[in-house]
Amino acid sequence: MSTIIMDLCSYTRLGLSGYL
Repeated sequence: MSTIIMDLCSYTRLGLSGYL
């Protein structure tokens, strides 16, 4: 579970960075 959460967080950050 922890790994999935970490991956999701990283993916979200990447998407946010790309959006900005």
